[in-house]
Amino acid sequence: MSSPFVSVVTPFHNTARWLPACIESVLGQTFTDFEYILVDNASTDGGGEIAGRYALRDPRIRLISTDRLLPQVENYNFALRQIAGEARYCKLAQADDWLYPAFIDACVGAAERQPDIDLVSCFVHWNASVVPAGLEVDRQVLSGRDACRMFFCHDTYLFGSPTAQFWRADVVRRRARFYDPAMAPFEDADVCFEVLDGRSFAFVHQVLCFSRREEGSILDRLVGSGWPQAHRLATLMRWGHRYLSDAEFETLRATLWRDYRRVLAAAKLRRRNPEFDEFHAQMMRAGRMETAADNLLMPVLALLMDRLGNPKRAIESLLERTERSKSGASR
Repeated sequence: MSSPFVSVVTPFHNTARWLPACIESVLGQTFTDFEYILVDNASTDGGGEIAGRYALRDPRIRLISTDRLLPQVENYNFALRQIAGEARYCKLAQADDWLYPAFIDACVGAAERQPDIDLVSCFVHWNASVVPAGLEVDRQVLSGRDACRMFFCHDTYLFGSPTAQFWRADVVRRRARFYDPAMAPFEDADVCFEVLDGRSFAFVHQVLCFSRREEGSILDRLVGSGWPQAHRLATLMRWGHRYLSDAEFETLRATLWRDYRRVLAAAKLRRRNPEFDEFHAQMMRAGRMETAADNLLMPVLALLMDRLGNPKRAIESLLERTERSKSGASR
């Protein structure tokens, strides 16, 4: 039997310093029956020229350029629309990441176990850590329901980064827009919860890729912003009713709202930036939630009481808030 055909896609914009390593890692796969689509999103750092040189050397590469600079999620969606009609599987390899040589081989082997496996993932070498944790080694194929419930019930996220995900191509083709920009930068997680209901998920217990969190990246800028709490709550509000009983949903919602309000209350006691406010407003819109900041009086008071063990810091926090209020009123 011939092996299934795979489409690999790398959209890139001004990632020239990382792009060669990514391309080399794809071309170095032990599995060879694939095409490689490189999508240049208006790069100005020579990335297009680098991709062009590789395209001349390897006939499996197709180099495509966008006609304008696209936002990241729109660029990813555009790139995925280019996959071959005969592809059985596809994957997106982010331009600042790379694959270990057995990635496609291992993922094809896992996906071919049964026809309802829509998504395969693996352990990810994420900067200096390996993630995820919490899945027993003998659990290799799970129902999509069980995989999603692990996130809600045990805070265990199995789906990895976009570079770790290996999709059945039909799942990508039947969606006009594979990723939802409203959930950026967690659009890759959101699509998993949307499509896995009633389908199956496979996990390869090997480290098969490296994902970089670069200094200055979106997630790097969100460190300390409470993004894990915001993401988990927004995901619960969007998809929790599919995977949880009504009682489970209400219990978890109450817990996550409490934790999230504490995050926002703490933010009120320190200087915030516009990116913080916009991120949390976006998560509120994506989760179709009431504004979490509407009822922060009690969490703020609780935090201030907690800081009475450090009166100096409590007084400084109040003075900072007062000064910011005066400054805002004078504009």
